[in-house]
Amino acid sequence: MIPLTALVAGLPNLQVRGAFMSINASFQQIAGGFAVLLDGFITVQPGGGLSLNNFDFIGYLIVLVSVLNIFILGKVNMILKSPTKDA
Repeated sequence: MIPLTALVAGLPNLQVRGAFMSINASFQQIAGGFAVLLDGFITVQPGGGLSLNNFDFIGYLIVLVSVLNIFILGKVNMILKSPTKDA
C-alpha cells in the first residue's frame, strides 16, 4: 500500500494534494464496502452448513483484479515520469 500511495500522491499538484488524498481515501472506503457486498452475493453458505460455496471464485477474482491493477499502475507510473507533467 505504501508504494502505491506514494505513486498516487504524485498525481495532483501540490496545492490540491490534501483534497485529492481525502477524496482518494473516501473512494477506497467505498470500494472496500462494495467489495464486501459483492463477496456476500457470490459466496454462499447453503443450508446453514459449515462449507462455503464459490469461495474459490473470489480468489480467482482477486488475482484478476490484482493483475489489472498492476497494468493500471504501470500506466500511472508512465504518466508521472512523462516530461509534460505540470509542476
